[in-house]
Amino acid sequence: MTAENLPRKNFMHWFSLYRADKDAHCTEGERQLLSQLAPHVMQALAMNRVMHLDHLEAADKALSPYGSAIADARGVLYHSDPQFKGLAQAEWNGWSGLILPADLMDALSSGERFIGRTMVVRQYVEHGLLFLKARSRCLADLLTLREWTIARLIAKGESHKEIARALNRSPATVRNQIQVIYEKLQVGSIAMLIEALRRAE
Repeated sequence: MTAENLPRKNFMHWFSLYRADKDAHCTEGERQLLSQLAPHVMQALAMNRVMHLDHLEAADKALSPYGSAIADARGVLYHSDPQFKGLAQAEWNGWSGLILPADLMDALSSGERFIGRTMVVRQYVEHGLLFLKARSRCLADLLTLREWTIARLIAKGESHKEIARALNRSPATVRNQIQVIYEKLQVGSIAMLIEALRRAE
């Protein structure tokens, strides 16, 4: 087994190699070889994570400006791009950049997206790591869940009567909710509404 300790971030990487035959122990030469290879394996692990982060960024850059980061389940950051750091520092004045803030971790641990004063963070979990995507808050973040549902149906071209039937609401109620949605998003057409929703995805 070999390990890499990073005191500044208070976490450790390690990996272990096992022989199929538990009684076949490493020779001194093999131990020396492994100790020489270990730093390269650790660097390859770090590079793999960064490449994965770059891949996630490339998929979103054409749509909107996202920040990306990778953290462990304790909130210790492995990697974060400058955009993620900038968004987080605007949200949490004096943030160190080493550990995710407690209120962000609370939201993520309950499986929800985090909606702060200035930023929104979504996550997906893979191999015990949190892959985070962050963006600035936008007007669509003001919508309630019901308003989001209605706004998406409007964007699909549904009329207020069709939406009322689908949601088992009165047409007058849905018409009023549509008016509130347009006011919250500060839009005057379906095309503008679609663009406003796109910024929040």
